[in-house]
Amino acid sequence: MTYECYGVPAAQLRQSLRWLDEQLTDVDYAISRHERKKTELEIERDRILAQKDEIEAELKRKESIE
Repeated sequence: MTYECYGVPAAQLRQSLRWLDEQLTDVDYAISRHERKKTELEIERDRILAQKDEIEAELKRKESIE
């Protein structure tokens, strides 16, 4: 089987494969960065929710004392 059956020279197909490999690497890196950022934001959200819960509990405690 030859690449010529596609009507494109083998060298051009190899070049296309290299370019696609580079594109995949770039996309995989971007996905990885976004996944890390998402994780960081989820941690921050959990921290904020915990602070909110503490304040609400303290407010209820103070209101029950009054």
